[in-house]
Amino acid sequence: MASPEAGIGQNQSFHNERSTIQFQGIANNCTFTTSLSQDSCLADLLITDPRSDKGRIEHTKGGLLEGAYEWILETAEFRRWRNDEQSRLLWIKGDAGKGKTMLLIGIINELEKPTKQTPDVAHLSYFLCQGTDAQLNNATAVLRGLIYLLIIRKDCLISYLQVEYNRLGRRLFEGDNAFHALSSILQNMLDDSRLTGAYFIVDALDECETGLPLLLDLISQTAVTARAKWIVSSRNRRDIDGQLTLVDAGVKLSLEVNAKLVSHAIGVYIDYNVSRLVSIQHDKAMQDQVRDQIRRKAGGTFLWVALVFKELHDVLSYDILNIVDEVPPDLYPFYDRMMTRIGKLRRKDPEFCRRILAAATFAYRPLHWLELRILADLQERVSHYTDFERIINLCGSFLTIRDDQVYLIHQSAKDYLMTNASTVIIPAGPGAIHYDIYLRSLHTLSQTLRRDIYNLQDPGPLIREKMPPDPDPLAPLRYSCLFWVDHLCDAIGQTSGPTKELTDDGAVWRFLDDHFLHWLESLSLLGRLSDGARSIRKILHELQSGPQLARFLKDAEKFVLSYGSIMDRAPLQTYGSALVFSPTMSEVRKGQWKEKLSFVNTVNGIKDGDICLQTLEGHSDLVSAVAFSPDGQTLASASDDRTVRLWDAATGTPRHTLEGHSDWVSDVAFSPDGQTLASASGDHTVRLWDATTGMPRHTLEGYGGSVSAVAFSPDGQTLASASGDHTVRLWDAATGTPRHTLEGHSGPVSAVAFSPDGQTLASASYDRTVWLWDAATGTPRHALEGHSGLVSAVAFSPDGQTLASASDDRTVRLWDAATGTPRHTLEGHSGSVSAVAFSPDGQTLASASDDYTVWLWDAATGMPRHALEGHSSSVSAVAFSPDGQTLASASGDRTVRLWDATTEDYTVRLWDAATGTPRHTLEGHSGSVSAEGHSGSVSAVAFSPDGQTLASASDDHTVWLWDAATGTPRHALEGHSSSVSAVAFSPDGQTLASASEDYTVRLWDAATGTPRHTLEGHSSSVSAVAFSPDGQTLASASDDYTVWLWDAATGTPQHTLEGHSDWVSAVAFSPDGQTLASASGDRTVRLWDATTGMPRQMFMTDYLTSLTFSEDGRYLRTNRGPHVQPYTAI
Repeated sequence: MASPEAGIGQNQSFHNERSTIQFQGIANNCTFTTSLSQDSCLADLLITDPRSDKGRIEHTKGGLLEGAYEWILETAEFRRWRNDEQSRLLWIKGDAGKGKTMLLIGIINELEKPTKQTPDVAHLSYFLCQGTDAQLNNATAVLRGLIYLLIIRKDCLISYLQVEYNRLGRRLFEGDNAFHALSSILQNMLDDSRLTGAYFIVDALDECETGLPLLLDLISQTAVTARAKWIVSSRNRRDIDGQLTLVDAGVKLSLEVNAKLVSHAIGVYIDYNVSRLVSIQHDKAMQDQVRDQIRRKAGGTFLWVALVFKELHDVLSYDILNIVDEVPPDLYPFYDRMMTRIGKLRRKDPEFCRRILAAATFAYRPLHWLELRILADLQERVSHYTDFERIINLCGSFLTIRDDQVYLIHQSAKDYLMTNASTVIIPAGPGAIHYDIYLRSLHTLSQTLRRDIYNLQDPGPLIREKMPPDPDPLAPLRYSCLFWVDHLCDAIGQTSGPTKELTDDGAVWRFLDDHFLHWLESLSLLGRLSDGARSIRKILHELQSGPQLARFLKDAEKFVLSYGSIMDRAPLQTYGSALVFSPTMSEVRKGQWKEKLSFVNTVNGIKDGDICLQTLEGHSDLVSAVAFSPDGQTLASASDDRTVRLWDAATGTPRHTLEGHSDWVSDVAFSPDGQTLASASGDHTVRLWDATTGMPRHTLEGYGGSVSAVAFSPDGQTLASASGDHTVRLWDAATGTPRHTLEGHSGPVSAVAFSPDGQTLASASYDRTVWLWDAATGTPRHALEGHSGLVSAVAFSPDGQTLASASDDRTVRLWDAATGTPRHTLEGHSGSVSAVAFSPDGQTLASASDDYTVWLWDAATGMPRHALEGHSSSVSAVAFSPDGQTLASASGDRTVRLWDATTEDYTVRLWDAATGTPRHTLEGHSGSVSAEGHSGSVSAVAFSPDGQTLASASDDHTVWLWDAATGTPRHALEGHSSSVSAVAFSPDGQTLASASEDYTVRLWDAATGTPRHTLEGHSSSVSAVAFSPDGQTLASASDDYTVWLWDAATGTPQHTLEGHSDWVSAVAFSPDGQTLASASGDRTVRLWDATTGMPRQMFMTDYLTSLTFSEDGRYLRTNRGPHVQPYTAI
């Protein structure tokens, strides 16, 4: 379900917010000075004014009659709720159409009258959920409405909201984390001593489609622990019943049980409506007949009665009884009758009605008539409002129109149209309707969006200083701008056809290529730029093909996250500072540079490869640790400010601040199921928290020193903690009961980590050692020595075979986790290394250091990949997200930074091999043929035999040839249709071979770049190629588990070598050309007769990514070191 947004005509987010924000220009930098007022805060909080919704509903339902609701005020249940301080929750439940909403409106009106029991009406807040409106059918909207009214009536409480709003602005109220943030704020408000009590009323809980369990949990908690009383209503539903019956202070009131009282109230409602029938106003006998017949058929359903009287409104007296006779009892038969009448309309009217009903039913919120006209594809046929209103009236009583907004009359009407009437309005299924809405939206946006759609002209002024033009060109487009992606994703989820939209030649790519910045500008003008990032993430989630589209979308998400604050305030800076200051190699800048403001010229010196996505600010002291939840949606950070903070990992929005420790917090860890968070502190305790609500669960005590680290076992049953008292302790993670105390270190223990299988525990210590322990018994296994300074961190690789340790000696060491044997020493940091973390795929190791940097290393070879710079103080912790896409780092500069862990810099670098001094960086400005440089990650390089030419292979489907001395590009070789994974020169340097994920090998003239042959035969990606020493044979390795031998001159296949049981990652010829070696993911190396292709020998090894023969051919050099193991004959 799409996120809620304000209706057209309110323009709240556009001009109601008052702020003092000044744009200082884009020549050198872009700075905003902001003072966000209380009016700004309330304007952004307000998604809908519940008072306005109440008035609209009353009007739509024909007004409120005291006789129709006052009966409930005299029930024992209501009187108990009102008069008994211990009775804090009243649940009114009943089936659809029983009048629950009007009952609650009556109760609201009653409570707004000051009495002895409720003398202060300023404490009354309410919200009316409506399932037909995505603005009003989610838990966050409920909280926003309740808090809004509470502040309006008790304005001193805004301070609790203002503090967080000053930090986050509108983001506080948006996204998946908004409910959690607002829950904490509401709890704080309720704890304020100036608030003597609060009364909350929520109607139609069953129509809260998103976040209902969270809302029910909040209601249950505050009804017991806070000074709050609740009245809620819903249909009879087991899930709601189950959660609300847990509240001891709760009372149920069933409308079915009180059927006689409800029937009497309906009788009052019928009497009132009969008296308003103009055609029989003076015919008492006729009135009695009508009254009696409707009462017999009503069945205790207010809605049915209301619909009948709506139909009778303009009927002449002689037809009234006939219609009452014709109308069937019960709602759904009544709806059947309306559909039958629509089908009997003349000419195009039935088709128009079906289109409108389909669009209104599957839209995520009520639509402005101009929006509905587009989604129903009627903009060319119905141009005037009066004509459109006539069609709405022809749709029976399913729809109503007020203030240009079209509403479904009731949730039951929507339920009926999606089920009983589906064969009429959606014969091809819901997916087809979603797809049609997507297509019509995208077509209209493509035809209408343009740069500076409001004709602002001046890029500097803030949008909130401007009123939208009249007519507003975005008025018909608002819904399409916000929800075209949602409808596409819903269509894909229900039918396979729309997946073609998400390809490199599909409609989505064409739209984004032409209108991406126009779309962002429009979202900014609508105050909904954050929806752009949400939509981009949704497309990426659905994407199954289209590498060009994927690259653009990943960069587009960074673009919005990086420059959103600028674009959100000054929309035309989308084409100014946002575009200018994006990296020169960014996909957005390359593709959209044509849209730059006219006075902007090329800006030099913008650094490419800056992969910092976000900086999270909020802690008031250094941040010591970070951890991602298992689902990747939450980030936890620990700080010397004695708090733990939970953040939305996608948006950076804060969720909860966990307070309770009395000294610095040194570490945090999530349980494997994500339900529990553990925190370690200098106050000698470990605390366990509910990771969803931030509520404390247990405090683990008994340490003789500060607790420096915590870690959960993979099964979540055991918690390990490291302490300054030289011990490691193991605890029962569910109960907090101690299990074992591990002793052996001679200094404070700084870190702990479980192996992936849970059998081994590693601990790091100030005594310069790492210990490995049996995690079940606490028995020590190995003591790893080698560091010359205290060891600050340890981490296991995902496969459990490698252990990494970080030390104050400025190094990271990699060890064999089974034997404790050292493998590599990683050197490069200029300060103490404080933390290490492996990526989920085990290929990358991240290290954090006091030198203010984070380094990324190849976990297999120990070679450095990137140095991430940006922190202004020591970096204390690093953590990868579960999907490996994001790296989080925590620093003494009081910030957490989120980095793109997958970004490559698209360059080839040449270094002086003797001194390590860089010579050249081979890079360019775009991915076009005429420009110089790769536009994708560089996967392989190879020098020609004479050393004068360098070849590079890339994910951008190309091979480039460079002058190795000067770094000047010579040729771009194009022809592959997918990523190029490997390149190799023939021994004479005249031929270049390239391997690709397009299942082919290509042979090129190395001097001119002219293609010679395309070698086809593999059934999967080709990962490696190698020439025989005489240049006559070419070997290729593939993910199809085979090695092929080819005639290098003609490209003719010679042999297919089969035997591996997994992908083949590398091949190499022996110096004499007699033997071919191949390495595979099956962890074997096989030796073959290079002439006949017959297998010779095989030996087991680790997974190898590269191998070559030694000069004498006696052993193999690999990325895991030399291999001279005894061969096994095949």
